[in-house]
Amino acid sequence: MSDETQRLGATPIGIALVLLGSASMAMVPTAAKLALNDGASLLTVITVRGFIGAAVMAVMLVGLGQGFRARRVVLLLCLFSGLCYTAMSYGFIGAVAYIPVSLMLLIFFLHPIIVAVVHHYRGETTLSFSKVMLIFAVFVGLGFALGPDLSSLDPLGIALALLAAASVSGMIFLNARAQKEATSTLITFYMTMVTVGIFGLATIATADWMFPVTPVGWAGLMGTGLGLGFGLLSYFAAFRFIGPVRASVISTVEPLMGILFAVAVLGEALGLWQWVGVFVVIMALVFFELPERRK
Repeated sequence: MSDETQRLGATPIGIALVLLGSASMAMVPTAAKLALNDGASLLTVITVRGFIGAAVMAVMLVGLGQGFRARRVVLLLCLFSGLCYTAMSYGFIGAVAYIPVSLMLLIFFLHPIIVAVVHHYRGETTLSFSKVMLIFAVFVGLGFALGPDLSSLDPLGIALALLAAASVSGMIFLNARAQKEATSTLITFYMTMVTVGIFGLATIATADWMFPVTPVGWAGLMGTGLGLGFGLLSYFAAFRFIGPVRASVISTVEPLMGILFAVAVLGEALGLWQWVGVFVVIMALVFFELPERRK
């Protein structure tokens, strides 16, 4: 890649932000499971998660002295980005009802490939053949790590997972464009508020307010919101340092971290091929980030 984001001083900061964001987001499914198992409804978890995340972003805006004022073009981009985020959440959650979670995650993480291809053909990023192969290796490694069950290939579930992948790609493009006009914190706040509003209205319309009943469940509910808030803030902030393509590819560590969180908190176990997949993803990302020799 040959754009400004290759600057050596910016790269460690950008990578650190993506890893922080991925670790934060990786805890969300496990935390959500704690809340759901404790009596909370799915719509309640999604809505409260977004509200807590937006509150974290609001505190950041005030603490950084940025304020909440935004130009009309920024608000419009945030509106469309929020709609993409809502569609992503719907596809992400809806797909699980028809296909295994592992398969849904594998399809969802097609989005770094989508982002890379679009940026390459728009001339915003140059991808060499070796970089393309390394992105493909990351995807193959994820396949081993997630171990998707291919026995239930429901067309609707696959379509919903593809909707989630396409929607998160659109969200990335819109946020990258909006960052030319405003800070990533302000953009992420308004994007999240759009999603909170939509899911909040859906929860009210269906009278589906159901909260956890024990401290463990409430801790899980709080964890989903904090993970979302810090995860989105860190991930989109990384765009200014390493660009959306590199940030998207590196973010493929998120499902790996999610697996490790499930192992640590829920007591789940990994098989040999899953560990092989984890190793392949990590090594492919390491080589992806190594500078290429120039002839």
